[in-house]
Amino acid sequence: MNKIQRLAIADDHKLFLQTTARILSTWERIELVATATHVEQVKQVIAQHRVDILMTDLKMPSMAGGLSLIRWVREHHPSVKIMVVSMDANPQSIRAAFEHGVNGYVCKDDDIVELERVFWLVVAGGRHLSHKAVEAMTEESFPIHDLTSRERNVYDLLVQKYTGPQIAEQLEISPKTVKTHRQNILKKLGFKDTIDLILNHFRKDNSAKGEG
Repeated sequence: MNKIQRLAIADDHKLFLQTTARILSTWERIELVATATHVEQVKQVIAQHRVDILMTDLKMPSMAGGLSLIRWVREHHPSVKIMVVSMDANPQSIRAAFEHGVNGYVCKDDDIVELERVFWLVVAGGRHLSHKAVEAMTEESFPIHDLTSRERNVYDLLVQKYTGPQIAEQLEISPKTVKTHRQNILKKLGFKDTIDLILNHFRKDNSAKGEG
């Protein structure tokens, strides 16, 4: 975790790109390698520099947008972690992004704290969704608006298959508190256990490939 992360950021909205780059440049253990506003520019950056993480919008000009870029990175630079930051909160778009190989998905409606949380989870490994992305994927299946803020934090980690002790460490709460929150979540959403919750979370995507 102490390794310096070499980051490239891609977004066709220059104001968002410049603001994000400026903020992330202040984070510890981050080296901003380059920014880009279109797919070909991103490809040049990755080809010319060692990049650990690519943070990209999903809707990028040229070559059918961000999904084609994700596919290209996966084919030519499989070691690069990909994190999508997008206004697109459509569940189908989120599933498509993961099917193409992204490691993380954050909605632009999330705040900077959530962006940083997901970023370092992606650095640590696995696939991760922001709170807004989780909310977008679940609300068309079953409502989660009855959950408290802390319950939604626990829920987010549960559907990503975190264990009780891992959730306790991540949220800096006791395992007993995690157990209480989990019981409340299952009761409010009408599921019998955590596995049932996870399976139902991604039931509409039978090809989730490890996401559910």
